[in-house]
Amino acid sequence: MCQGKFIYILDPQDFNTFMKRGILKYIPDKMLLLFSKRIKPRILYSLMRDGDDSVQGYVAGIFLTYKNLKKAEYISQLIYAVNLIKKEDMTSIIIENVYTLSQNDIEEIESKLGLKILDGREQIIASTLYVLEKISDLRNQKLNEKEILIISDDTVLTEKLVLDMARKTKYLTIMSKDKMFSENLGKDVLNSTGLSLSSIVEINKSIHKFDIVINLTFDVALDIYKIKRRAVVIDASIGRKLESLIEKKRIDIFIISDFLYRNMRTFKIEQEVSIFKKEVPSYIYEGIHSHHNYRPVAIKVNGKTYKMKEAVDIYFGRRQNRTVFEAKSQ
Repeated sequence: MCQGKFIYILDPQDFNTFMKRGILKYIPDKMLLLFSKRIKPRILYSLMRDGDDSVQGYVAGIFLTYKNLKKAEYISQLIYAVNLIKKEDMTSIIIENVYTLSQNDIEEIESKLGLKILDGREQIIASTLYVLEKISDLRNQKLNEKEILIISDDTVLTEKLVLDMARKTKYLTIMSKDKMFSENLGKDVLNSTGLSLSSIVEINKSIHKFDIVINLTFDVALDIYKIKRRAVVIDASIGRKLESLIEKKRIDIFIISDFLYRNMRTFKIEQEVSIFKKEVPSYIYEGIHSHHNYRPVAIKVNGKTYKMKEAVDIYFGRRQNRTVFEAKSQ
């Protein structure tokens, strides 16, 4: 996971709140916004955990909103602003709108800042098996009886996920554009787990048979109308392309785009003010976690946040989650 200190870029609305202190609190929001371009980027706080005086990260204020800018202009201004305030001990950056960025955007920002963008993907991969086992249990089903497809991005993230899943499943398939990558991974899986990893090239010819689809690649060409009804889809791709396609056109699909984790140790910016909520998304958790935790407390499904049981009840129906005995006793 993340090593070194992170810089957390406040959302412009939050920055506005922090700026309105002292005499500034009497200035209306609209008037403050008029002067926003004159407010220089700044480090607002050094973050320390409760009971620990060492600096873990920084909170920065940049009066910059992507909502009123073209993406290229936003990225250019972000790079310029962060370079003005960057410290030598910073290794990573947390930004609120990370899911709107493409792979090229992330590569450009990382290259010009020398900082790793925390996008939560490593944390999601570490937790995927646990989440799928939990969902299966809540539905009174067995995960190892499900047909599972992993759409590969041909990186170490795919390797880790495939090896994790192979230890607990019987029907695992990978779709990769790199034949050598999938063949080598198949050998590793066979040697490590004894499972024969299946592979496909043409995804749309067989997507209809999979109960679970895990997407890691940003440029998947998938006919969403061929996805199996009531399938579970985890979209851990850069930009969450499948989420934007599925949630608008296939409301019958259980599409997960993020996991939320409990913030076990609170960062304080003042004596009583916490900078992060008690439950944080994966990309924030990657930066602030104090120990490895693969058990999220909530998931983001079809654009909304739910506890896992709540999400399963809503999307698959409460009656289907009861045991035969419980159903007959009603």
